[in-house]
Amino acid sequence: MRRIVTILAAVLLLSRLGAARAGTTPPVVADLQLRSTDATHWVLHVRSSGPQAFDVVPQHGGTRFVVRLYGAVLGSTPPLGAAPFGTVSVKPDGSGNVTLTIQLATKNWHASAVQGTSANAVDVQVSR
Repeated sequence: MRRIVTILAAVLLLSRLGAARAGTTPPVVADLQLRSTDATHWVLHVRSSGPQAFDVVPQHGGTRFVVRLYGAVLGSTPPLGAAPFGTVSVKPDGSGNVTLTIQLATKNWHASAVQGTSANAVDVQVSR
C-alpha cells in the first residue's frame, strides 16, 4: 500500500512539473478540516485547488509527522494550532512547497498520509 501511494505521488509530481512548465498556476492549499471519527481516530483533510503530489518526510523519534505538498502555495487557510492529539502547523518551506507538520502529544499517537477521495485532496489519519 505504501509503495502504491509513493508511485501515485511520483506520477502526480511529474504531471505537476509538466503543468508548471506549461505556465499553469500551482495548486493552492485552500482548506484544512479536522474531523473526528471517534475519540481516538482523527482525519485532517487537506484540499488544494488542483491535483496535489505529496510525500511523507522521514522523521526520527516518533512524535513528529511531516507531509510535504509539492509545488503548492499556501492560501488563506486559518491556522489549526492545538488538536486533541498534539499540534498542527502549515507553512511554506522556502523551496516552492508547503509543509504540514503534526507534533504528536505522545508516542501512543500514530499518523499516516493517503491520497484523498480526489487528486486534489490529501488525508492525514491520526489514531491512538
